[in-house]
Amino acid sequence: MENKKFDGIIIVSDMDGTFLGAGARVVPENLEAIEYFKKNGGRFTFATGRTHHNIKKALGEPSRVANAPAITVNGACVYDFGLNMPVLEHRMDNERVMQLVAYCREKFGDIALRCSTDYGFLTDKAIGLVKKDFENFIRADCGVSKEKDVGLWGNEILHKIVFRDEADKLCTVREALEPIFCKDFTFATS
Repeated sequence: MENKKFDGIIIVSDMDGTFLGAGARVVPENLEAIEYFKKNGGRFTFATGRTHHNIKKALGEPSRVANAPAITVNGACVYDFGLNMPVLEHRMDNERVMQLVAYCREKFGDIALRCSTDYGFLTDKAIGLVKKDFENFIRADCGVSKEKDVGLWGNEILHKIVFRDEADKLCTVREALEPIFCKDFTFATS
């Protein structure tokens, strides 16, 4: 069997501002370069904070672009678009998520938050920037968005929690949450 120029090489790209251009536009030159790379033995995929639904919406059929499983929801799920299913996922502990959300509601009642799930987004209150996320998500047909009492989240598949608010408020929330929940969650800022 003939060795190809890029055998044994994988390129993993972020989507927003890297693979996708301004306005989440697919850049034809990127597609051409990736096709050349793949035809010569290379493997290509994505590592992104997006859910697999959102990647599908942005790319149409991601398996035409990615020939290796994608790292989604900031590493919480490895999704194979060829198989159309997760091949590895890290689910958050639902009980701890429900405790964290209840704590947030008690201390910061109006903080906007959403969870990435296997079907889209979930929140207990579609308020602020999360309300806008939900409207955009639904309008873009990127999966399902649900508003559901936090006490009913026990059977959900939860991958990631995102807090959406002004930077100073998010810093205050993080300072309050991290000491209490640091053993159960990794805190990051984007």
